[in-house]
Amino acid sequence: MRRPVATDVSRHFGDLLRDYRRAAGLTQEELAERAGISPRSISELERGGAHVPRRDTIDLLMRALELDGPSREAFEALVEGRRRARQPDDADRRRSRPPSVVHAGQHNVPRSLTTFIGRERELTEIGALLATAPLLTLVGTGGVGKTRLAHEVIRAHAGEYADGCWIVEVGELADPSLLPGVAAAAVGLRDLRTRDVADTLAAYLERRQMLLVLDNCEHLIDACAELVVDLLRRCPQLQVLATSREPLSIPGEVTVLVLPLELPMASQLFLQRATAANHDLMIDEQGAAAIARICLAVDGIPLALELAAARTRMLTVQQIAQRLDQDGALLASSSRVGPPQHRTIRATIDWSHDLLGESEQILLRRLSIFAGGWRLDVAEQVCAGNGIASSSVLDVLAQLVEKSMVLVDVRGGGRYRLLEPIRQYALDRLEASGEATEYRARHAAAMFELAQIGSQNPTGPDEIHALDRVEEEHANLRLALRWAMTNQRTEDALWTGSWLFRFWERRGHFPEGIAWLEQALALPDAREASPRVWIAAVNALAFLYWRSGEASRATPLAEQALAASRQDGHIRGEAQALLNLGMAAYLQHDYATAVTCLDQSVPLARAAEAMPLLSVVLTFLGRALFWVQGAWDARVLALLEESLALAESVQSRYAAGHALATLGDVRWAQGHGERALALWRRGLAVVHELDDRRGIAGYLERLALVLARRGQLEDAAWLFGASDGQHAALGIHRREDDAVDHARFVAANESNELRARFAEAWAGGQAAAVEASIERALELISS
Repeated sequence: MRRPVATDVSRHFGDLLRDYRRAAGLTQEELAERAGISPRSISELERGGAHVPRRDTIDLLMRALELDGPSREAFEALVEGRRRARQPDDADRRRSRPPSVVHAGQHNVPRSLTTFIGRERELTEIGALLATAPLLTLVGTGGVGKTRLAHEVIRAHAGEYADGCWIVEVGELADPSLLPGVAAAAVGLRDLRTRDVADTLAAYLERRQMLLVLDNCEHLIDACAELVVDLLRRCPQLQVLATSREPLSIPGEVTVLVLPLELPMASQLFLQRATAANHDLMIDEQGAAAIARICLAVDGIPLALELAAARTRMLTVQQIAQRLDQDGALLASSSRVGPPQHRTIRATIDWSHDLLGESEQILLRRLSIFAGGWRLDVAEQVCAGNGIASSSVLDVLAQLVEKSMVLVDVRGGGRYRLLEPIRQYALDRLEASGEATEYRARHAAAMFELAQIGSQNPTGPDEIHALDRVEEEHANLRLALRWAMTNQRTEDALWTGSWLFRFWERRGHFPEGIAWLEQALALPDAREASPRVWIAAVNALAFLYWRSGEASRATPLAEQALAASRQDGHIRGEAQALLNLGMAAYLQHDYATAVTCLDQSVPLARAAEAMPLLSVVLTFLGRALFWVQGAWDARVLALLEESLALAESVQSRYAAGHALATLGDVRWAQGHGERALALWRRGLAVVHELDDRRGIAGYLERLALVLARRGQLEDAAWLFGASDGQHAALGIHRREDDAVDHARFVAANESNELRARFAEAWAGGQAAAVEASIERALELISS
């Protein structure tokens, strides 16, 4: 039992509380933890002058200070004396009557000091759900804006509840037994003398139409669920809105996942908060790009955006973006208000992490090795072991999803991902655990295995699936390649690059693919790799060089690959090297050499039974002969028709796309415009299905020729511009001959009165997205 300190009724309550706390040997933080309220509340009470706290707060403090007997009586006497001195009649009247009905439209939402941005769709959805759902839970990761969204919901709908909308601040509680009392205080019940506060609260709410909001439930999830079940069972007109990092998981619950802001809204939020912090802030084009980098770095989490925006008092947006790339510790707040766990992003994630079980913490840190997300089967392959069985990964992952630490897109084949701030936090945990080396190696091995799906140039349904699967894991494959290069796994790097070159070419990642292969082949021991690995990598780089318009760089590499293939007896490698040599010569206007090399490649591709490769070689041989012999040469058509038939027999869309384009070119040169158009339309459909960006750009140019011949000059200009824009986006250096028809078209219209409109249309096409360009092209040629 503690001795009472001075109890002069004239003393302020804050002074008395401080004396009792010091007599108990407690800091403000220690008293707050014992009482189950926030340290900020203790600090404000001790600074509060003549302010007297609510009855429920007094009870919490007396329990935490272990006051009983004379000490408790003296404490209560002083508090009650101060309360009576301020409102001598009110206190007596309140104890003698039941709690009054809350006035319609009332709520206890604090005044918002900042503008609410975005979330219109969520507000509409929540408003509709409130019409029927007894319990609606806003679920999302820390800092995503659940509380602010709940406040806006109350502001929008408070008038619909006769007895008001009332927020219960669960986040400030540490003791679950205190939840009913805090909820009772929030709805207006005071001076409860009964032991069963929950029963009294339910009795009070039984005949009231009210929205009760439980904010930040995750750390007291069981207590919140128990209270809500009891209240909803007994109170037919009560609705509950909860915010939490995981659902309450009780019958009748409807959940709404609160996601981070998408880039436009995230940029708007950052800019609004940044200009509030720094009225002199000016944003130019470079600044706008830096803001986009900031939004991506924090994955659109509103709290992180606000913390970053506050730094504009000291840093430019470019400096903030750069520092975020290097150090997430930049995201700290100097604000003196708000929950402690929201003062920094790290504290927010710490708060969530500490609520996880041990297996959940282990899996979370291992999942951080994935970039851009993962599938369940890959997570089971990579993350199991050392405390987590493979069969348990799904259950533990489901728990992380429930607790908003992991996001899942069920529409995208069940793909999971971590928000980037959580991933960086978990990576730090992985490094500290000592597991990083092992699990990075496991991750790389899984990615190398996945990359092999493209090694045999798949056809049929597998052709698109293989490209889509690699596209999905592109970020993870980048990590694996970097791991191989930094860990002296040269052969892994070379093999993987040689498997991925088809993906890089067909999906338009030319500069990136070239850079990876250049780096891999420049490794000190690259030439010591097995011959076929080295040949495959050199052929892949040579292919990407000439396909991106850098034919002169392809020639010496193709010559090296040809010599090594002949020495090793590698027929397929030889066929590929001759294809590369032939096309490099073709693009440098050496058509005779092109025909010779491609002619030599044909029997080798047949012998290797590489049918897609053979089809492509036949097409390019037909193209080279077309330039040498002209459009009416019988062999040209025979080669191209054989190529198309072969491509279709093995269901190689990629090979068919090339064959259809060149066949159309020949028919166009023969003056058969409609036959050419039919071939090009078929070809565009094929490369569009494959999402072959290089092929799409070529077909847009061909369809522009059709429109120009029809006299639809502005429409033709738009499509020429679209083709130019796509080529530029792919980083392709176009040869002179590719632009011949462009030049003729421009020259024919230089003095035309439509020149200005022609230039405007061209610019419009250059800025168009791929899908919009295809849709417009098909619409124009059909009109």
